[in-house]
Amino acid sequence: MKRLNDWSTRMETDYDNNLTQNGRELMKDLGHRMFMRLFDLISNLRSNQIKVQTTNIIRTQQSADEYLNGLLSYTSFRPNYDINQNEDYLLKYPDFCQNYIKVR
Repeated sequence: MKRLNDWSTRMETDYDNNLTQNGRELMKDLGHRMFMRLFDLISNLRSNQIKVQTTNIIRTQQSADEYLNGLLSYTSFRPNYDINQNEDYLLKYPDFCQNYIKVR
């Protein structure tokens, strides 16, 4: 118990809020694969035709950035995206889903 009490983590306190390097690469690769599959569609788009929205969680914003880097890697534009500042009902469904709350 003494060793456990004296133990401390080597991770930063906000580590869980950030996308890992592996996660960044996976999201960028996913965006690039989608670009290759939808080349005809994406190559004919204009920047104002793309709308992206993320949650207010840093990691989801980083995921969106990397996905867009891969998706739009061969285009000259980068769309802006909206950040949802409200509670995210999809990510936090255990807090809002009445059926889930009943079975807990």
